[in-house]
Amino acid sequence: MLSSRRSRAKAQKTRHNDSDNSQEASTTSETEDEMDTFNPDNEDYDADVAVGQKRRKKTPSGTATELSQMDDHIKSEMGVVEEIYCENFMCHRKLRVALSPHINFITGENGSGKSAIIAAIQICLGASARSTHRGKSIKNLIRHGHEGNSLVRITLKNDAVGSDAFRPEQFGRRIMVERLIRRDGSAEYRLKDETGSIVSKLKTDLEAMLDHFNIQTENPCAILDQENAKLFLKGNPLDKYKFFLQSTDLYKMRTTYSKIDEETRNIAESTLKRERAKIATLKEAMDEAKKQWKEAQSIGKLEEEFEVLKKELAWSFVAEKEAMAAKMEKKMKRKKRDAEHAAGEYEETKEAVDNLERKQNEKNDKLEEVNARMSENSQRKTEVKNRIREARRPLHNCKAEMKHLTQSKQRAHQRLERLQHDLQKKRANHEAMLHNRMQRNDEMRERIEMKRREVQDAENEVNEAKDSAQSRPQELDEVENRHDNCVRQLREADSETEFRSCSSLFTRIAIGFPNLPSDLSASTSSFPRDICTLLWLLKWH
Repeated sequence: MLSSRRSRAKAQKTRHNDSDNSQEASTTSETEDEMDTFNPDNEDYDADVAVGQKRRKKTPSGTATELSQMDDHIKSEMGVVEEIYCENFMCHRKLRVALSPHINFITGENGSGKSAIIAAIQICLGASARSTHRGKSIKNLIRHGHEGNSLVRITLKNDAVGSDAFRPEQFGRRIMVERLIRRDGSAEYRLKDETGSIVSKLKTDLEAMLDHFNIQTENPCAILDQENAKLFLKGNPLDKYKFFLQSTDLYKMRTTYSKIDEETRNIAESTLKRERAKIATLKEAMDEAKKQWKEAQSIGKLEEEFEVLKKELAWSFVAEKEAMAAKMEKKMKRKKRDAEHAAGEYEETKEAVDNLERKQNEKNDKLEEVNARMSENSQRKTEVKNRIREARRPLHNCKAEMKHLTQSKQRAHQRLERLQHDLQKKRANHEAMLHNRMQRNDEMRERIEMKRREVQDAENEVNEAKDSAQSRPQELDEVENRHDNCVRQLREADSETEFRSCSSLFTRIAIGFPNLPSDLSASTSSFPRDICTLLWLLKWH
């Protein structure tokens, strides 16, 4: 049971980036004074990496060539980890791990620092120290005995072409994420471009990048450390259900929807409070308008006083009473104007209050409608998630089949190119052989022509010898012998030329029909002369 758990723990440290092909991780190192390396001479690490390197050296050259050819056809995806760098982090003084684009295995004895590499990935991508189960505070992750700061850095791929890249105009084809851990417990994020220049120090930009690449550091299916593995193996059904929620991202979705519901309620309540405050202000304005209206109603009393003063005017000095009457009349007109203005303001205020009450009722109705829609959307959300889960299954199967067909097509294309190259080479060889044979035929024709001239000369000599046959019989016999020899040589030369022409014709026929058996083409050297002569006659007739 213990050995099986250890093997599971080792398997859970495996991090794969893409593709079904596997390749061991290659580690680059500096000198002993500058950087720790995975080698047998370093006491901090295991010798398994050296053994793995020896095994890789024993790999057949053909397999290595096939893997390299496959790497050329595989395009790296965005968000793939290329390199991990640690400085004074946990047990590592300086460590640089370069990863391949396929599955990477990091092996070693207990305490060699394998889990520290996973913790470095978590810390650099925004996780807390508690989530790594390696310390209560982030300053506890600084290497023991080191009084300075600690640094972790991760290099991610970010193709500069396509919509999947994260801000390619700022970062380029690589994104370097650094986290500086200080001894006082504070930390600093740095997002750099492919040249090493700092682009941002905000955690919000880091979270935006993680959300863009769909990197979930809290998801145990993405990063599973030893403590979470033990909890999963020994936990009760409730813990395993929580593990399931985190793995399927349902817990995060539920939390997000809860926050959305809470923010929606807060916005609705704050809007309701503001509108109620406006209503209270408008009510105060309405009360003030009512007060002015009441003051305007007091004008009637002034009119009564005016009548009294008019009566008194008859019993007083005319000039003084007229002046007082004029003043009272002006005052009365001014009060009437104020009363009319107050009445207009009262009507406007009353209309505004009615509008606000009507808007408040409409907003209350909308709020109830929004709550009903939210409950309905929650049910639809569950149905949509189930449909998405079912729809993704045939998509994954189609992608795998498409990848297999693409690889088969590439192999067939390569084989076709090789066959075409061989065919062109064979045709070139046949054409060269045909050219050589034609040259030889030309030489033989020249030789035949020479022999014919010699025969003609011999015939001339024979004719001359016949004229003097009576006197020179011995010379005649010699000339006739020479004539017979020349005729025989001429016939042999003609026969040889006919045979070579037949062979050349048969070779051209074989080139025109590449499907003929190879032994039939090779048999032209021993082809009977009479058949070759027949073919030659057919050719010219």
